[in-house]
Amino acid sequence: MTYEYEIISVGPKKSVKVYEDGIEIYHGDSSFTASEDVLIQEAIIALQDTYPGVVNMTLKGAEEEEEEEEEETTEEEIPVQTAPQEPKAQPEPAHDPVYRAEDFDRSRPSSNAPSQQESEGSTKGRIWNVFKPIITLDELSIKKDEGNSDTNNLEDVISVSYPFIKINDYVFGIDEIEFMTIDSRNFLPTISLTVVFSNDLFISKNFPKDGDIISIMIRNKTDLLNPIRNDYVITGVTQPLKSTLENETTTMTFFGELFIPGLKSYLRSAAYLGTSMEALKEAAKILEIGFNTNEDNTDDLQIWYSTGIAMEFLKDITSKAWKDDNSFFDCWIDVYYNLNFVNIQKELLADESKIDMAALLNNTDSEFDYGIDTDVTSQTAKVFSNFIGLRSSSNYITKWKPDNKASAITFEYGTTSSLAFFEHQNTLFSDPEGQKYWKFEVPPKYDPDKLDSYILLRGRSTYDPAINTDQMARANYNYTDLYTRSPWFGIQYTIANPDNPNLEWTGNHHSNYMRAQLHNLVNLIELEKLNIEIKVQGTNTNFIKGEKIPVVIIKTDAVEVQMIYPDLDQSEEIDFFYSGWYIIKGFKLEWAKTDNILSNFSQTFVLTRREWPPPEKIKAAESLIENNPIE
Repeated sequence: MTYEYEIISVGPKKSVKVYEDGIEIYHGDSSFTASEDVLIQEAIIALQDTYPGVVNMTLKGAEEEEEEEEEETTEEEIPVQTAPQEPKAQPEPAHDPVYRAEDFDRSRPSSNAPSQQESEGSTKGRIWNVFKPIITLDELSIKKDEGNSDTNNLEDVISVSYPFIKINDYVFGIDEIEFMTIDSRNFLPTISLTVVFSNDLFISKNFPKDGDIISIMIRNKTDLLNPIRNDYVITGVTQPLKSTLENETTTMTFFGELFIPGLKSYLRSAAYLGTSMEALKEAAKILEIGFNTNEDNTDDLQIWYSTGIAMEFLKDITSKAWKDDNSFFDCWIDVYYNLNFVNIQKELLADESKIDMAALLNNTDSEFDYGIDTDVTSQTAKVFSNFIGLRSSSNYITKWKPDNKASAITFEYGTTSSLAFFEHQNTLFSDPEGQKYWKFEVPPKYDPDKLDSYILLRGRSTYDPAINTDQMARANYNYTDLYTRSPWFGIQYTIANPDNPNLEWTGNHHSNYMRAQLHNLVNLIELEKLNIEIKVQGTNTNFIKGEKIPVVIIKTDAVEVQMIYPDLDQSEEIDFFYSGWYIIKGFKLEWAKTDNILSNFSQTFVLTRREWPPPEKIKAAESLIENNPIE
């Protein structure tokens, strides 16, 4: 049976045939075929995710492939979720004078980005886009020679091989760029760029002044993923002294941060009546950036006052955001100009029984692709691994390392924190028995299903001579009692009557105003204790900051395997302590001038989690590979 669908999208129309054993999608003159084990209903969902430009999908009809009588079918409309626009919408004419944020779908750099409606009720804890940025960027294009019949923009071709970069009117060639890093590990993405000049043309005519911009574009090897198109305001330039006696090359390094007009400015005094999430949405609209989240709303109604720098206002609101005891929040701005407000606990507790699909990206330099067609894309499991079968893809881990700061964080923040504050409220003063001084413990939250079998980073394990017979004796210290903190948070002016109009309120703090600050802090700092960094070759924007993904690290040295797992008679084994599910804390995207067949791009991802499996073979680790069906 073949089902044919007509898709009306923001970009060109596409036709789709859904078979009983898979789907085939026709995009222009090329096609994309799903794996044969995809069921029809799953294929429809995958189709909606894969083509976020879809705004309507209509069933045209069904035809029998075998010799059967054709049955008349009535046209019916299949509901499709509201989704971001087409990942690659080329401006027409070929060189639009201004690249606006809506020219590229900055909502999710992933081909399987869900809409908000699809994510509701999902156990995957997905981050979705609420609204898109409208910020205006500088023009970044190259004029074609007259008579050039190539329909592709030159900047699209260049930005697959190396970062297409412009400062003022100077476009950097591949021979001038030595090294480039986009760092998206903190609140705001930053850039560092090292270039070498053979003459003084740039220094004399285009050297940056106050407020000048590094415009950059990096395109993926598939049109299903959004390009990175950023403007970074230059915050510093370094170079060695230049000789006046002889001609020599000049090496220069530029530093910048993602430019969002007004982000580091006092915009105006403002008051937002609503929840923290609603206030952040309004602030994002003023800054003309988009908004991503994995929550419907928070439970912290009050008036939020903006009296200082916009960026500090965003961070301050997030630190005081509250939904419930099993939620904590973080925020950041991504490379797609979206303010992300994410319930990290929801991501950490997200379903681990299914693995998503992603676009398969090879890590070969485009020079060796012999005219790669970015319209044709295969699928792969959304997982990082050093499994040899992934060697030619950007999912393959080339290098990795652990990063441990657990004890340093314990010494600074303690293992046990108690909140102390004074609550000021009219009703408390009229009630002599009402409690005004508060002090109670605010512990970090963990996955209750992992408490009995996983390692928590709250001091070293207890030595028991009856159990640890093969170990030397060691002193036992209870870290939860030894390292305690009890910070004083001041006065909380709690709203006594939040159901009344705000002009009748007594107080203006939501009931968990002080608690939220310590609750968010102790839970976020728990994710700083032990991380791993993994490096992949090529660009892979299937993976975004804040989402939960699986990692499989395989020990391939037979001698090492026997040392770690002496009871196993095999040459390869999974590293059970470091494999498993992680949250992506951030990434660095780098380009370095090298001469090899692999891509000059590389990405380093910082991954974190709270509960760590024992460094031995257990069922929980085995199930990551054996019992994880692909979604």
